[in-house]
Amino acid sequence: MSERTNINCLVAESPATADFNRQMEQEAHQALVRPLEQVASSRVLVVGGGVAGQQAALDVAALGLPVTLAEAGPSIGGVMAQLDKTFPTNDCAMCILSPRMLEISRNPRIEILTMTRLRGMRPGLPRPDAGPP
Repeated sequence: MSERTNINCLVAESPATADFNRQMEQEAHQALVRPLEQVASSRVLVVGGGVAGQQAALDVAALGLPVTLAEAGPSIGGVMAQLDKTFPTNDCAMCILSPRMLEISRNPRIEILTMTRLRGMRPGLPRPDAGPP
């Protein structure tokens, strides 16, 4: 006969372990987040004008950096712009997208390029090589 037993243990974290964990978290955070002065480029390219690309462009512009939002299609909005309702709230898709699209179009730090595909990127270029499809 075998019986499964669940054993829950509480392990107290020693002060040395807590300090080590805190230091590791800080180092990981510093590796991912760099001050704006250390960003290599003065302009950010966001590829894709869907809801995620739109939010990324707004977030970067809010940090004070100019943004180019490149979309392969004739308009930003992505697949969400083609939907009637969204899951799980059954909200109107354009009711969510329209205010964001208006905010992007009015933001002087965001440049929108539609009908644009990224042909390639090379180190050392001031801007990625983007052009018509």
